[in-house]
Amino acid sequence: MVSNISNRPTPTPTSPPPFSESFLSDLDDIAPSLLETTLSIADYPQWEAIETDPKNINLVSWKLDVSAKDGVEGRGFNAISTVLNHPKKKSNPLRASRKPLPPLQAPPAVPKPPPPSYYDAYLSSITPLHDTFTSIQSSLRAAGELEEDAENAHQELPILNNIPPVFFDTDFDLSSSTTWSELVPSSTLPDPNLQDELSNHLDTLERHLLHEITLRSTSFFSALSNLQDLHSESASCLSHITSLQESLKAVGQGQAKRGLEIIDAQAELANLKLIARAVESIGEVEDIRHTAERLAGEGDWEGSLGCVESLAAWWPRYSVEPLAKEEMLALTTLPALSELPTEVAQLLNIVSTHLVKALTTYLSSLLLRPIEHSASKDELMATLAPMLEGLIKCGTLELVEGIWGDVVVGAIREESRKCLPSSEEEDAKQSDVRGVSLAQSLQVMDHSTFFLLCTQLYGSLSGRLRIVKQIGAVMEDAVIKVSKLRPLFLTSSSHFNSYHAPSISLSDILTSAVELSHTRISKIISVRAEQHIVLELEEFLELYKEAMEFIKDTEDLAGRGISPLRNVLSQQARSFVSRYHAEKLTKSAKAVEEEQWTQIDVTAALQNAVELIVQSAICDPPEYRIPPPQTNKQDLEAPNTKQLRIEEKPYFIVKATAETLILLKDYLKVIVNLESVVTEVMSRIIEFLKSFNSRTCQVVLGAGAMRSAGLKNITAKHLALASQSLSVVVALVDYVKEFVRRHADKVGGLLGEFDKLKRDYQEHQNEIHVKLVAIMSDRLAVHCASLRETNWDSDTSKDGPSSYAEMLVKETATLHKVLSKYLASETVETVLSEVVVSITTRLIEEYSRIEVTSEEGKVRMLQDITLISSRLKPLSERKDEVEALEQYRGRVVIHTTSATDMEENQKEETQVDAEEEAHNEDT
Repeated sequence: MVSNISNRPTPTPTSPPPFSESFLSDLDDIAPSLLETTLSIADYPQWEAIETDPKNINLVSWKLDVSAKDGVEGRGFNAISTVLNHPKKKSNPLRASRKPLPPLQAPPAVPKPPPPSYYDAYLSSITPLHDTFTSIQSSLRAAGELEEDAENAHQELPILNNIPPVFFDTDFDLSSSTTWSELVPSSTLPDPNLQDELSNHLDTLERHLLHEITLRSTSFFSALSNLQDLHSESASCLSHITSLQESLKAVGQGQAKRGLEIIDAQAELANLKLIARAVESIGEVEDIRHTAERLAGEGDWEGSLGCVESLAAWWPRYSVEPLAKEEMLALTTLPALSELPTEVAQLLNIVSTHLVKALTTYLSSLLLRPIEHSASKDELMATLAPMLEGLIKCGTLELVEGIWGDVVVGAIREESRKCLPSSEEEDAKQSDVRGVSLAQSLQVMDHSTFFLLCTQLYGSLSGRLRIVKQIGAVMEDAVIKVSKLRPLFLTSSSHFNSYHAPSISLSDILTSAVELSHTRISKIISVRAEQHIVLELEEFLELYKEAMEFIKDTEDLAGRGISPLRNVLSQQARSFVSRYHAEKLTKSAKAVEEEQWTQIDVTAALQNAVELIVQSAICDPPEYRIPPPQTNKQDLEAPNTKQLRIEEKPYFIVKATAETLILLKDYLKVIVNLESVVTEVMSRIIEFLKSFNSRTCQVVLGAGAMRSAGLKNITAKHLALASQSLSVVVALVDYVKEFVRRHADKVGGLLGEFDKLKRDYQEHQNEIHVKLVAIMSDRLAVHCASLRETNWDSDTSKDGPSSYAEMLVKETATLHKVLSKYLASETVETVLSEVVVSITTRLIEEYSRIEVTSEEGKVRMLQDITLISSRLKPLSERKDEVEALEQYRGRVVIHTTSATDMEENQKEETQVDAEEEAHNEDT
């Protein structure tokens, strides 16, 4: 017991010590001990038996569980040393002055404590709460004792495991034969122990039941007392309610009955007045309805709509829904007014018919006015807004789109018909006959007349379409302004709550009008398709650009692309390009076939055309625009030059090449002005240049010029000029390719055709150069025949080189002179090198066959070799080949031959001569 008390925490003191006393005052005998103020020996007599060492008592803390051995750190601010010498407390600063301090103020007066009666109100308010608390404490203490007894009793109860399970069944009955047979074994002899065993089982169950009842008795009796309190309170309330009912009954019989009779009379009077007002209102409705019908029959749709608007405002006020807020009768449910909504709807249909006619007439008059006298926006709004407002009230606003569409289509058809040629007789004919006659009239027109007709047609239709857009925008704005209005049908307010504001969209009608305009114009232009493809480029572009401007203007109005007229123009542009290309091909072919292959002077116009082609690789020259800007005539009247310059590189040209360059410039002009046919024109340019290449090679390499141009033969000059013509085209192909690339980004595959075309030109140039070498080879064969016929030993009368040698070096020098004049130095060197190699190789071969039998023959041969080598060496850089011919001079020897050998040599020479003559004839 002593150990339990020593381990128990110190109780909380009843009241803290006064503020004037220290918690540690018991150490200096100033105040009584803490233990003496909080505990008494009478309350805890066990303390007398505690033998405790005073060192174990912690006088610093209120709790005994704090060890007295703890140092200052474990005791916080409770130690005396910590209180007196606080380690973190700052010292008072020194005074800055020696002046004496002012006297201290008198301490405030301590208020007198209130008398005991001052607390009477507070004590009286908390006394019931304290009594309740005390009773609860006592009941809890008694319950705790009972629970403790129950726990002790529970520990002494026998276990239930030895009792058979049959005792716990809900339908247990010991008198039942089934239950008895389970408890008693089948034996005829009485068993005294069995009776004791059953008694023990029953006693055990009874003790357990008593224990359970004991555990639950406290809450049961507490609930029972609460029920009894509730019963008493309920009985008191019921008796009070009964008395109140009897009092109210007496008051109702004496005072309220007469007041109710007066109220009933007042309600009946109000009902009669309400019925009278309803009858008057019905009379007014009938008058308004008759007036609306009369005005509608007279065509006054504004007055009729005003009357219907009054009916529409009256109807919801007398419907069933607003009766909860206003003292009105549901007149709309009367059989006499059941047909009123139908009659009003019929009346609105009549008014709507008049409005539709008036709107159609006004819109038609707007589109029939001259364009310069078209209505202003304010005028349109002032006239159209009331009509559209009336259609909204009639609930037929959706008819506006159909009305406007019909008016616009009719106006566009009439406007296009005004510009076309017609007569009164043709107007009286049927539509098919009239269409055929109109097509014939358009086909026989000259271009200027038809172009004027198209210009007038474009202008009038564009003006009408702008007016259509303006009127459509005004009508849409007018509908937006009156969108808060509702149809004047006689319906309940719930119908109006679900009503959506009306709206119209007239943009589709404008688009349809633009499509109709394009379709009619496309038919007119299609009639003259055959006439348009044979026009000059300027005339066709004039017609094409005028139509494209109309297309762009009207597409801007519609807000999207329109295809009929654009497709017709593109088709005619392609047909025009095909015809234009065929014409250019014919001109180029004729120029090449009739070419005499003589050099011509370069005019300023031709030089300007080539410069424009070069410039077009970077940007489109303004001169390519049709009509072109004003140019400086002095630049085109400059003197002619001998050579054409392309990027400062000179070229000699012939007439056919000059014409081809002019035609090529025309192709580029077509691309600049007809962007829709860039792909077609590009393929035509490639075909055009291929044709020029093939025909040039045909007349030069195939000797076609001898038949077409009447040339006697094809000379080196002709070949050089032909090569120069091809060089001009090769130099310009890259510029044309870049020009096409700028205008056709999506045709990259076709741009490779220009590279292929350039290679074809270069291959034909190489063939021309091979042709030059072949001509000199033919001339060399002729001179070799003369060389073999020379009798070196017998003919000694002529001094100097032989005639074949002089002619050979003369012709070679002439070739060098011609090629140097017309071809580039690199080309000249290539051709002359092959010619020189051919000459030296063939001459060494021929000289090796000749046997000189005399000293004079040897001298003559050496003279020929010296002449040829000295003249050929300056013409070519292939010095080694010429030196090989010079070195052959040391191998020339004098041979001694017999008569038989001479005859055999003569036969061989005759045979060789015959072969060379046959070869020359074939060449």
